[in-house]
Amino acid sequence: MYMLAGLCICMFAAISAFSQQKDPSVPAWVSEHGYWVVETNTHRPGWHRVRFYDNGHTLVGEQEMANAKLNIKRKKVKMKLKAMLESSLQLWARQHAGNGENTIVKKENHP
Repeated sequence: MYMLAGLCICMFAAISAFSQQKDPSVPAWVSEHGYWVVETNTHRPGWHRVRFYDNGHTLVGEQEMANAKLNIKRKKVKMKLKAMLESSLQLWARQHAGNGENTIVKKENHP
């Protein structure tokens, strides 16, 4: 009887050890190519600025939203922000394809 109980305990320990080795699943709203940051202003309710970055931390786009309620705890909002990020990344890649620049805006020096 004790041998059977010991065997069961060893099996449960082995099963739990194997189950902990799995990689945690990545949420659907996380992009492989970049990330977004939302800024809000407590003095201006309903105003938000969303900045989009690639994985190299380069700013690839920016969107301001006025008179909008943005609850970033909701999955639907996170999925929309991911879609906006993906389109900003594609637009930025098309605009900067072939010229080798890492900046969004060129600074021009005027005499």
